[in-house]
Amino acid sequence: MKTTKSRYGHLLQNPLQDRVDRARPGAELALPAGVWEGNLQIDKKITLRGHGTHSSFINGMGSYQSTLIVGPSDVTVQLSRLSLGRPSDRAVGPNGLTVIGQGKVSAKDAKFLGQDWAVALWDEGEVQLRRCKLSADEYGLVLLGLARAKVQNCSLIKNGQGCGLLSFDSTQADVSVSTISENKNGIVAWDSSKIYLGRSQIRENRDYGIVYYLSSLGVHASLNGHDNEFRRNGKGKVKFVKEGGNRFRDKLTRKLANRIGTF
Repeated sequence: MKTTKSRYGHLLQNPLQDRVDRARPGAELALPAGVWEGNLQIDKKITLRGHGTHSSFINGMGSYQSTLIVGPSDVTVQLSRLSLGRPSDRAVGPNGLTVIGQGKVSAKDAKFLGQDWAVALWDEGEVQLRRCKLSADEYGLVLLGLARAKVQNCSLIKNGQGCGLLSFDSTQADVSVSTISENKNGIVAWDSSKIYLGRSQIRENRDYGIVYYLSSLGVHASLNGHDNEFRRNGKGKVKFVKEGGNRFRDKLTRKLANRIGTF
């Protein structure tokens, strides 16, 4: 299997890469049942359709890389009935999906597993998730820059060391009819990010349902919504934290950035 060197480091090329590269924009590629080993980069409009999250797996290789990178062009990739990650519910291996530049992803009936994150959006990336599961060692969904996310009927669960949803900068997230559960914290919001939360459950997170980081500059994240249920979060529903010189934020942002090689 070939390896390639890119801005994301040395990647083990997925045999699907040749099919993607040869496909015309707008094509639909069917993924037979099985495990497709290696990393995949897509920068064209295309659809990947599997045979189900328990049958079709794209499993990236290499610590701290991403199984699938979409962008940076203004293209839309559609994913359905497949899993990014190993044929297991354990969040091991590389990161799941990373969207950069103006890339866009629409996914339904999919599973995203990862090491640092399940799904991360950078720059002006956009994602729409329906009936998806996001689980990683640290973060389920990460938003940076001007990224936008719409999440419906999804589970952001078992992101053990971090949180289900992490938002920075001027990002926006619309989360409805979803479950954010069994994470360290449910939602962590920084900067001027905006989160809308409707008819969702934020429960059984080890520490807090929501953590707000308060900026010394007076610019704070906002969260609005209705008909949400907060229960059995270990330390309470909400915690407010002063940034304290941004040292923690800067360290965390550098860590996330280095994982996709943009710095």
